[in-house]
Amino acid sequence: MLKEKYLNDLSAEILICKPLAKSPKVEMSVPDAEMLIKYYTMSADDAELFYEHLLKNGGYRFKVFRKRMEAIYPFDMETKAVLMVATMVDTIGQSILLLHMILYWWSKNDYPKIITADHVCQKIFPGGIPSTSTMREVWQNTKVKTDKGMIANLVDLSKYSASMFEPVADKSNQA
Repeated sequence: MLKEKYLNDLSAEILICKPLAKSPKVEMSVPDAEMLIKYYTMSADDAELFYEHLLKNGGYRFKVFRKRMEAIYPFDMETKAVLMVATMVDTIGQSILLLHMILYWWSKNDYPKIITADHVCQKIFPGGIPSTSTMREVWQNTKVKTDKGMIANLVDLSKYSASMFEPVADKSNQA
């Protein structure tokens, strides 16, 4: 569960997760819903083939999304789930905000090792995702000055997500 001792006015939960979770959700367009259904019903092998095709043909957003997830986040995602989340939004930044929402859900739900398409559709984003304007506003609110006076984004500084990451040490050795 979340470690309350790490919560403060600059924690990711306060600036990112809670505002996005409470914001009104956007209904999917018909083309987006059709794409989501295609991803959902794909076999795992077909999802991998499609993902590789996207990477070879300029799917930069997918590559950044998955590389960041593998490097920073304490869970893995089915390829179908990666395709779903990375295509729900228009920018890499917005997909990173959605990853934080997934992390927030993960930290409150017994730390599943793999986030599945079912988790994405039925548990994490059952009513849709926050609006683009809400995500832009949240993204701007995550800008901070570092100790060296540079501008950084909280999503790039793991100490601001400590209450969600710390449980990994407690759970990572469990089968």
